Amino acid sequence: MRELIDKEDRKISKLISLLKDFEIQSDNLENEISNQQNLKSCESKLGHLRESATYLLDNGNFSDHSPVTLRLDRLNRMLTSASESNRQRQNQMEKDREREAERENQFDLIKNELAALEVITIDRLRRVSF
Repeated sequence: MRELIDKEDRKISKLISLLKDFEIQSDNLENEISNQQNLKSCESKLGHLRESATYLLDNGNFSDHSPVTLRLDRLNRMLTSASESNRQRQNQMEKDREREAERENQFDLIKNELAALEVITIDRLRRVSF
């Protein structure tokens, strides 16, 4: 009987330790996502957290609405939102680069047209008879 109690105590202690680790990793990931630091890395870390959560949920008799599941859902929504914002920002930057390149092309065209025009000096104009 004592062995069974000790075994359950070890299991509970391990689950508590894993939950604490899950919370620390979740907090760190949440900060990274909030600061939009390397979102590809965040996706990988979220995958690892999902694996940890699966283990916790399978071994801890948690419900589907456990804090672990809710936290994963929140992190997933945050990452999705941050990724979408990042995509929009990247698209806007690309459009801005394209507009700038078009402006430079237009400027070069005008500059070339002006260079092709014959320049008449003021002295030549004075000599021209009307």
